[in-house]
Amino acid sequence: MRILLAPNAFKESLSALEFNRLFSEVARAERPEIEILSIPLADGGDGTLEVIHHLWQGTIEMVDSADPLRRPIRAPIGYSADRKTALVELPSTSGLVLLAPNERNPLKTTTLGVGLLIGEALKNGVQQILLCIGGSATVDGGSGMAEGLGFRHLNADGKPLPGCGGNLTEMTRISPPDMKVPFKTVVLSDVTNPLYGPNGAAVVFGPQKGASPEMVKELDEGLRNLADLWEKDLGKKVADLPGSGAAGGIGGGAMAYLDAELVSGGDWILKETCFEEKLATVDLVITGEGQLDATTLQGKIPGKVALLAQKAGVPCLGLCGTFDENHLDDLLAGGFSEILPLAPKGTAPEESIRRAGLFLQQCAHTILERV
Repeated sequence: MRILLAPNAFKESLSALEFNRLFSEVARAERPEIEILSIPLADGGDGTLEVIHHLWQGTIEMVDSADPLRRPIRAPIGYSADRKTALVELPSTSGLVLLAPNERNPLKTTTLGVGLLIGEALKNGVQQILLCIGGSATVDGGSGMAEGLGFRHLNADGKPLPGCGGNLTEMTRISPPDMKVPFKTVVLSDVTNPLYGPNGAAVVFGPQKGASPEMVKELDEGLRNLADLWEKDLGKKVADLPGSGAAGGIGGGAMAYLDAELVSGGDWILKETCFEEKLATVDLVITGEGQLDATTLQGKIPGKVALLAQKAGVPCLGLCGTFDENHLDDLLAGGFSEILPLAPKGTAPEESIRRAGLFLQQCAHTILERV
């Protein structure tokens, strides 16, 4: 019997690596004859740095940077073993997790810290930047990131403006840095929204970052203005491309300022881990994340795993903190053979998060008794 563990992180409770470690410990103690294959997964959001660092077996270095409100912080950069590729995870400098609820204001927040991390990695001679952009607190179109790399955004008087959502409408020209360093940027994201408009960064994601209806309108207008400047001053027409609106528009900004390639974070991880090849060798796959619902089947990692398992004829268990019972039939049709919440029914959400490790071990015991 071979079981493949392939979870995403359980937000605010278990990382994908912790999930696999705890389940494996129970399996070794109770069913040592079962072979466990461990592939912790991510999709470009929180936890991706940890997963890719595990995959690369490289190093993580802490450097000076800035948080979404430009306050000094220390943040990580991950390096591949050969140090030719650096991984920068947006949430570590520009994520919502760094702000108190009353600090969320996308007119003020910035991706400056992302640019500072990229600049630090380039000083170390890397040839490729892997940029993970989920969980942002920003709607600045990546203008803060560009500022950190030497781009200047000028107003009508020729005065440089800091890169942030509230300054986008005042920008009239972009001045690139004099020296360009040859490097490749790959952006991991599973968001396909355009930069602006009804499905754009401000309208769809602005409210969760603290934007009022008035702010959303201002931010959307600012992103439209920024897109015009990208085309006029940088020769990049990217606002309508899928993913341009990811993470407050840094998807588009990465394409405009860095000539980046946007790829599906989940697909990239699955390919790098040789997931399908390993899936073909197992009898059961177990995946999951904090919540399984209708969006699970719209490009999220557990949905991708379930679909691949279905195609390979391998049963797939979906473990979760909570799931949407209204979409249970859809989840089962999408490749899951069963959905199993970690915590007993009726457990308070706070307790489910706090005791997630214990509940996972109990769930592992139940599963291992059945297989």
